Amino acid sequence: MAVARDRELLYLVAILVQWGIFAFVYLGLHIQNTPLCVLIRRTWHDSWDKIREIGLGLGALLLALCSTALFVYWFGPHDRDKVDIYPKTAVQFYFFFLLAVSGGFIEEIIFRGYLLKQMTHLFNNGTAALLLQAAFFSLAHGLHEGIAGMSNKFFIGLLFGYISFRRKSLMPASVAHCGLDAAAAILSVLH
Repeated sequence: MAVARDRELLYLVAILVQWGIFAFVYLGLHIQNTPLCVLIRRTWHDSWDKIREIGLGLGALLLALCSTALFVYWFGPHDRDKVDIYPKTAVQFYFFFLLAVSGGFIEEIIFRGYLLKQMTHLFNNGTAALLLQAAFFSLAHGLHEGIAGMSNKFFIGLLFGYISFRRKSLMPASVAHCGLDAAAAILSVLH
């Protein structure tokens, strides 16, 4: 199968697509003379602010891992055997890990930074914005995961969105999302 032979290329193309989407968002910000920090928001005044944000991100990571484990326990793992895209060599794992971690960062910029902010302004309703960005986040991860996988992604989207909305910072959700994706990449080796 071509996917099995060209995993490195597949991972590299996916990384380029992720960063291309990021570039598109960044270009839109640049055209409007809006710095990226407007999406990332919150600046830290001292080291305790950083520790608090990272600690909150680690707590959210733990909650996301627990929710994922519960969804797998209740519904079983989604069918991953249709197309095997998981790494088989150390080089493939390197690219796959890079794809996973960069995806976590970029998805936070797009879903919790850009989309949540735009929907909040559009609907003038934080709850509607949270629900919609979580729905888009779930849909973006694909229908191939079934109801259980999409429900888990919706919950994670709500969790990360709520934290980002309340803290006015993407740092905790970025820490949690990158950690979650890194854990998934590491667990993929066991596949």
